[in-house]
Amino acid sequence: GKSKPENTAAYGLTVPKSPHLETSTRSRPQT
Repeated sequence: GKSKPENTAAYGLTVPKSPHLETSTRSRPQT
C-alpha cells in the first residue's frame, strides 16, 4: 500500500494502526 499514494490514503483511513500512514496522508493527501 506504499506504492500508490491514493491506495495509502485509503489504507491509512482503513487501518488507523499505522500513525506513519496517517501522518503521510495528512501531510500530502493523494499527491
